[in-house]
Amino acid sequence: MRKFHTLMAVRNTGRHMAVKVQKTAVFNIRRNRRPQPLNSAFRRVFGSALKKKGFVTVQGEYPYLARMAGDEVFHVVACMDEECTRKGYREFSVLGAAATVYRGTVSLEESPRSNDFWLRDLGAFYEKTHPSYDRGYHARLVSFSYRENDAWDLDKKLEQALGETEKIMLPVLDAAANPRTCVEYLWSLDSIEPLAPGYENARVPFGKTPYEDGLLLVQTKSRDDYRRLALKLAERDMERSGRERSRNSCMELLHEHENRRLDIVAQRDEIYAEPEIYKKAVAELGRRRRANQETLRSYGLKF
Repeated sequence: MRKFHTLMAVRNTGRHMAVKVQKTAVFNIRRNRRPQPLNSAFRRVFGSALKKKGFVTVQGEYPYLARMAGDEVFHVVACMDEECTRKGYREFSVLGAAATVYRGTVSLEESPRSNDFWLRDLGAFYEKTHPSYDRGYHARLVSFSYRENDAWDLDKKLEQALGETEKIMLPVLDAAANPRTCVEYLWSLDSIEPLAPGYENARVPFGKTPYEDGLLLVQTKSRDDYRRLALKLAERDMERSGRERSRNSCMELLHEHENRRLDIVAQRDEIYAEPEIYKKAVAELGRRRRANQETLRSYGLKF
């Protein structure tokens, strides 16, 4: 009987060692497999997960995912390398945006870094939608670090970033589903600009610069003075930094929002007031829509 138990113990020990060796081998294969570049890893991890939410991988060199919300609004999610000072590590950030076919240009053939004047990182989405935000959590959203040449660690951090994107960024993009709601999105993320850079009276023809989201106000035929929205955003910013700001600096922040609102609304109203300029603006909006929809189709989007 003792011999039988001894034999079984030896067999079980051998089986345990075999399983342990097998698991270790699989783990080492995962850890030591040839690392994939960030771009392809992003397309695989994010592309697979966001496909069911309507996103497609943009055809081209850079890591963009995009989807249409109707035929006038599109949403973008992307990633890019960030500078990392920690030896043996690299960093990346996740960026996103809602935009319309009425913007000056759509340029996803350019790198995310070249488009970072309208793409916003996860930290910005969190900061702008959570007035009393956690600074430590915010810092962790701005960029994600992973061990260099470690594909397993990169995948793990991309999965982490994906979870944060689904929780923080996508609800904001979901809400920007048409031109009118896109105006509030652009305003709340400080992405809407006064019309001046592409404004006819500023001696710069329409269509010569991408900083022209303000023309969307004309497309929506908006007559809103946006006073309530500007006040809401000023209160948001004051709540976020109230403990660090004096009363005078809070008033300065309020004036900053108010002056920006006045600039945007005044320039929009000048277009309404001058029939020739309004006619040119409407024609330019039509041109943009056709050109940008064609560009989006070339990226593989369907609508």
